[in-house]
Amino acid sequence: MCVNTCSLQIRSFIGAIVGMVFCFTARAAVVTSNWISTGGGDWATAANWSTSPNYPNNGTPLGSEYQAAVNNPGAAAYTVTLQNSVAVDGLSLASANATVQQSAGTLSLQGTMDLQAGTYQLVLGQIQGGRIQSEGGAFVVTNLYGSGGILNNVTLAAPISLTYSNPLNLQNTLTLDGGSITMTSLTGGGSYYGSVLNAYSGAITVNGTGNIIFNGGDYNTISPSGFSSSAITIGPNVTISTGTGGGTLGGNSAPFINQGTINVTTSSLALAGKWTNPGTINLAGGSLSLGGTFATSDIGHLVRTGGGLLLTGTLSNTAQVLDLSSIGSVALAGTINGGTITAGGSASSLSLSSSSTLNGVTLDADLSLPAQASYALLTVANGITLLNGHMIRLKMGGNMDLTSVTGSGQVVVD
Repeated sequence: MCVNTCSLQIRSFIGAIVGMVFCFTARAAVVTSNWISTGGGDWATAANWSTSPNYPNNGTPLGSEYQAAVNNPGAAAYTVTLQNSVAVDGLSLASANATVQQSAGTLSLQGTMDLQAGTYQLVLGQIQGGRIQSEGGAFVVTNLYGSGGILNNVTLAAPISLTYSNPLNLQNTLTLDGGSITMTSLTGGGSYYGSVLNAYSGAITVNGTGNIIFNGGDYNTISPSGFSSSAITIGPNVTISTGTGGGTLGGNSAPFINQGTINVTTSSLALAGKWTNPGTINLAGGSLSLGGTFATSDIGHLVRTGGGLLLTGTLSNTAQVLDLSSIGSVALAGTINGGTITAGGSASSLSLSSSSTLNGVTLDADLSLPAQASYALLTVANGITLLNGHMIRLKMGGNMDLTSVTGSGQVVVD
């Protein structure tokens, strides 16, 4: 009798626990919390919201979920300051007078930030998850304290403009859904005045469909943060283009993988770090510098219809062929290790633009040390082998060790 009674009590207890768990895990209705203050104020001040005594922050009280709406027209411009971590299902900004300024903490976005009017200003802290879209409002990155804000696993369906000294940090994945990032550095100001898109912590991927545009000077950069060696991957439907300015892709000996499209039509663009190009690079104008460290196979699909091509990094060409007939003449200002350089019957050639090194290279193409390379030194390690009557032409000021040249070609000094 006792056994049966105890069993009944245990079953009743378990049923009560299951019921409680169900109640707590069931999804609550989303509550719209409207900004009711006639002026600015702090997000975390409950009296500023229609849901007072609570400001919009999921789980406050337990089980609550919020759609925050900053839509009070206001009599004049006002600012809503977000300085602590909050989570919301969504945020709509629909007042032309309103600015939401995030200067600390994490905004965990479960759904969409809908910018209908007004401005969302990211100063510090991070936005984690969700989608940012614009229907007339603006998303602005402003550096007031030195390090900049972070987008972490965000989908971007809005335009963002980055100006010099206003870095945007990325963490994990940025998915472009028709969104764009326009980076504008100062002209003639050096790298200090560059516009920076940083891989903030760990490897990042920029994927989806959208554009990154370089404007201003040639000091825009997409690179790892600080001394990080975190990999950066550009997805297949992302396009990086020079506009009125150029810049640098990669750095710090970190992997930079371009699966998308890079268009160089103006200004100067440099590849740095340990880069590879399984995507496409179109060189139509301006100049492209192949810097960092890379193998010949890493050059990938390079389509050249104009512009200048420089090799400023270290190329591993061992047991490979660098075919100039497919990429055109190259100005050398770096190092080529091993392999064969061929012109493939074209008029393309290799020329020295500053001090460089050829290490164990076979030349089936012409090499020139033109007058503008005066006093530049070509260092030859492990010899140069000339093939098929090709020529090394030295002009006044050219400098190389001729005893290191073998094979069937000619050296002309004029």
